[in-house]
Amino acid sequence: MAIPSDTPLPTPSGWVLASDLRPGDVLFNPRGGTQAVGSVQSYIPTECYRVHMSDGTSIVGDRHAGMMLQDQRWRERQQSWFNNQGNKFAQKRFRRPLKRQTFLELYKGPLLDARGRKNWSLQAVSPLQYPQVDLPVPPYVVGLWLATVTPTNRHWLLNRDYNQMQRRVREVGFTLARKKKGKWMFSFRPGVRESFIHSGAPVPDVIPQSYLESDVDSRQALLDGLFDAKSIKKAESSRDGLVIHDNWRSIRRKQQLLEGLGYVTRLLQNGKNTFFSLYFTKMYDNVAKCRRFVTKVEKIVPKQCVHIATDGEFVAGEGFLGIC
Repeated sequence: MAIPSDTPLPTPSGWVLASDLRPGDVLFNPRGGTQAVGSVQSYIPTECYRVHMSDGTSIVGDRHAGMMLQDQRWRERQQSWFNNQGNKFAQKRFRRPLKRQTFLELYKGPLLDARGRKNWSLQAVSPLQYPQVDLPVPPYVVGLWLATVTPTNRHWLLNRDYNQMQRRVREVGFTLARKKKGKWMFSFRPGVRESFIHSGAPVPDVIPQSYLESDVDSRQALLDGLFDAKSIKKAESSRDGLVIHDNWRSIRRKQQLLEGLGYVTRLLQNGKNTFFSLYFTKMYDNVAKCRRFVTKVEKIVPKQCVHIATDGEFVAGEGFLGIC
């Protein structure tokens, strides 16, 4: 199978373009682990297809590119297994295999089942297992700091669990100092800006890329800081989460953080470029929502592609889509 040479691929050492891959390089698989690239070959295929997913993401590949997909019967079996996890034999009974569908097969369709429902769905990836790295400031502190900073470089908290946050930051050598009783203006000690400068790292205005490519525990701690500051919250009347932001770079970094931890997201633009809403569902919290559906497949003009040979699926694109 082949994908366009300009397709971004997440790897344990950072993002690379498909054209920059070499035999022996390592890619992530949908289960969060890694696998080596066997061979890489550039060519221009005779046919290319773009597969659109229900969350707004898409992926391009040649006619032989494929995905391991779920059909309606598979989803029913999975839901039954999920609802009966207390039964010690339930997991043993869940053995229905996924179906590999090439982009050409998806193009020929149909994409709807006999009842008019979307037939094919793709499971979200499990948390990607990046290696441990040294970070200049503890991830929880960075999440809390970024979520509460104002344009005047002050930090405010309203109706937050201050004691819980104080406990978390003290565990990593920081503390929160309140400045104005009743209004919850506070500061970090030592200062976060000064800590970045002292370490030689630039002071960030969005989540640094190095934090997005750290180990699972560090990324989860970063997300906890955003959650505790209510930068990320539960959507009304929904089990989904919600982020609202008017900064494109900031919300895209949060989307990458969430997806790399096994969430399914959907980024929507509201109004006339005024702000963006990012909805998300945690992997395994709700199996009915932790998947993307194939909504459309279109044939496009062939473009320079890279044939990547691996032993199984690998994750491609900014949406972390598993292809094979």
